Order: sequence, then C-alpha cells, then structure tokens
Amino acid sequence: MPLRGKWREPETALRLARDIKARIAATVGPCMRSSIGIAPNGFLAKTASDMQKPDGLVLRRRPGYPDENSSASKLGGFLRHR
Repeated sequence: MPLRGKWREPETALRLARDIKARIAATVGPCMRSSIGIAPNGFLAKTASDMQKPDGLVLRRRPGYPDENSSASKLGGFLRHR
C-alpha cells in the first residue's frame, strides 16, 4: 500500500509495519507470517519484501532511487501510455 504524508517518514513507516506484523501474529498466530518492504516506490518495495521471505521487514533508503514524483518515473509513465 502506498504511504502518503507523515506515514512516508521511515521511522513512522517502520512503526506501522511492525504494528501490522504484530497484529497478524496476535490475530492469526504463527501459522501466517508476512514480509513487508518499504522503499521510495512500489517496485523497490516489492523487491525489498522479497529479500527476507517469509517473515521479513526491509527498509530500502538508498539515495538516487526514483520515487513516484521524480522525472524518471513521469517519463516511464509517459512512455507506457503511448
């Protein structure tokens, strides 16, 4: 799920992710685990979540990755819709 506003801050996003994982564990138990990836865009978040399967939490904050507001992302969107 894309995060907006204050939820995009890394520390806030990590707290939210830990809370989600704790709620899953409390509600369902150890039989269901989750991997959560946090990154500047959806593709990187998905690849981050794949890094620690089946029960991981990965934050990728390497500078230089394009986010959804970068000109590289806008150009990619333009090219896809042509």
